[in-house]
Amino acid sequence: MYLGLARLQLAVAPLLDRRIEVIEIAVDGFQANLERAADGSVNWLLERPAAEPEETAEAPPQDRQAGTSMLASFEVRDLSLDNIVVAYRDIGTEADYTLTLESIDGSAVRDQPMDLSIEGAVQQVPYTISMSAGSLAALMRGDETWPVTLSMALLGATLDVEGTIAEPLRGAGLEATFSLSGDDLQDLQALVGQELPPVEGYSFAGRIAEEETAFALTDFEGRVGGATFTGAFSIDPRGDLPEFRVSLTCRPLT
Repeated sequence: MYLGLARLQLAVAPLLDRRIEVIEIAVDGFQANLERAADGSVNWLLERPAAEPEETAEAPPQDRQAGTSMLASFEVRDLSLDNIVVAYRDIGTEADYTLTLESIDGSAVRDQPMDLSIEGAVQQVPYTISMSAGSLAALMRGDETWPVTLSMALLGATLDVEGTIAEPLRGAGLEATFSLSGDDLQDLQALVGQELPPVEGYSFAGRIAEEETAFALTDFEGRVGGATFTGAFSIDPRGDLPEFRVSLTCRPLT
């Protein structure tokens, strides 16, 4: 493991009002080499000796509530992470992966929208990600719908997602629209690990919603080359096996 420059600046005065204001988090140069041995053991976990269980009295409801409200607010004015490399090797399967984060820049200031931009590479394949979301204060309160916008470019493809999360702290209540498009389907071979036909031009779009018992994809439209299709999908993860429902209409090549 290697760590170059690391810097953290914290405003002191706001601590008196139970507010944490991080002025800057900066890292320039970090590398971690993760490895899984043939026997399944890993080099990133340290085993602790088993401790004897201790009997503790349950805190009264008012004490628990006071503990959750100890922090009035939290913000990060400037996040800057550069030249981050995480390498993973599985000796048993001979799998070898490298994730490079050339730069991560962002901020999360009180009631302002959160912004994050990432540039990097996976297996030497470059990508960019930009994200904008609701404020960190709203996320911590968890009492309002949280908007999210995401854009990603990888292997000649562009993915755009825009939507809301009704219960962000639980990760529940997602509702969003998405679009995915690219110039050549064959460009995605490095991502899926399979050979793909040389089809010029593809696009997919639709609406994703988390319902009471299932995830649904509606208003789905797709185009691969000269073929187009529309439809809807849903998956219910309850039960021993997930239940899939598909309705798809295809128009063949002309």
